[in-house]
Amino acid sequence: MDVRFHEIGLVARTLHAVSTPVAVYVLLVLVLWGLAFELTQPGLGLAGIGGGVFLAFAIYGLTVIPVHWIGIVLILAGMAMQGLDVILRRFGVLTFAGTAVFAVGSAWAWWAVAPNIDVPWWLITLLTVSGFLLFGFGFTVALRARELAAAPEHAGRPRHGASECVHPLHFLATARPRRLRAESLGHGRARV
Repeated sequence: MDVRFHEIGLVARTLHAVSTPVAVYVLLVLVLWGLAFELTQPGLGLAGIGGGVFLAFAIYGLTVIPVHWIGIVLILAGMAMQGLDVILRRFGVLTFAGTAVFAVGSAWAWWAVAPNIDVPWWLITLLTVSGFLLFGFGFTVALRARELAAAPEHAGRPRHGASECVHPLHFLATARPRRLRAESLGHGRARV
């Protein structure tokens, strides 16, 4: 018997690599984050283009590996709730509820669908916390900065107000030094 092994091509290797639950989960989350980022920015950028490529790979992976579709729906619903809170310019109940729904959906999507098919808990935790920070703080600050930069009162002037409201360490750059007054106490000593 003659056994021969053939080198698989680049396309076949790529499709094989995205046919794992971890790859599909990460790609799906990156697609949704990229879409959310594109919605907070004017025009189409690298996140939108990369998101389209990742979406194609994620859809392929979802057709190849078994999945609990209710988990995928919960992942989408959780991110939609987080995104709605960003649109409403709040950091509140929807962000926390969306994070919880996302975490439940992430755990449910590949839980016990087949032997050796799962997503590690550390990855679910990492992406859940990252999504909370991204939607809860990152996108909210980005939208606020864009609104302030586009405000009519800033037209024709340096956009000082945007950094003033957004950057948490802005006070360090704008603090005026106090003039210290020293009182001579004699003998080379002074009180400040």
